[in-house]
Amino acid sequence: MSIPTPPQGWRSQARLLPMLLWLNMAVQLLAGAMCLLLATRVDTPTDSVDDPGLRMFDAWQLLTTATGLVFMLTAIVWLVWQRGTARMALRWAPELSQPAWQLFNWVIPLINLWRPLVDLRALHRVFTIVRKDEMAADGIRGSIELAQVRLDDFRAATTRWWACWITFATAQLVAAWIVAGASGTTGARAGFIASGIADLLALPAAFLATRVVSELTRRVADAAGLRA
Repeated sequence: MSIPTPPQGWRSQARLLPMLLWLNMAVQLLAGAMCLLLATRVDTPTDSVDDPGLRMFDAWQLLTTATGLVFMLTAIVWLVWQRGTARMALRWAPELSQPAWQLFNWVIPLINLWRPLVDLRALHRVFTIVRKDEMAADGIRGSIELAQVRLDDFRAATTRWWACWITFATAQLVAAWIVAGASGTTGARAGFIASGIADLLALPAAFLATRVVSELTRRVADAAGLRA
């Protein structure tokens, strides 16, 4: 017994999401590197509109805008993908949080510090157990041990990802606070450094997120019988 074949829209989102996460890594890397480079140039006088430092600052502003747009697009696709995953999981586990609540859990203060992690682990467990039951019914030995290994591996992977995500989010808030209160050359330098570090902290968070998405997608595909 397997779950119904996931809709084509969900499968497209599952393929698109890792690519968007990799794109996030690229733009965040560029933005972070430019921030740190600009921090070394805040003492350089700007006497002309053709000054390289001024052109670099303008390019950084455009890149920051692009970074925000890519992040927003990734967040939207993530939420739609998770909503679709939750809707499929509810067929097997009605006790799960409703898809709408799983989305709200990302934006409700304090709750968003831990509840999205719990939701993703619960989704993974549903599809892993579904596959385990199917394997056991077919008489495949070791299915219980294999399922437990997958559950443990996913828990460890999500722990690392969540720690990086919270660190990145905290660094972004700190950077925004520093930039808001910055004044003079010293303040500008501190703002660029803080923003650069925060941008670079997105790299491990996004990389580990690709692992989480890929693993959960594989478990859905296994449970639906789309993979051997």
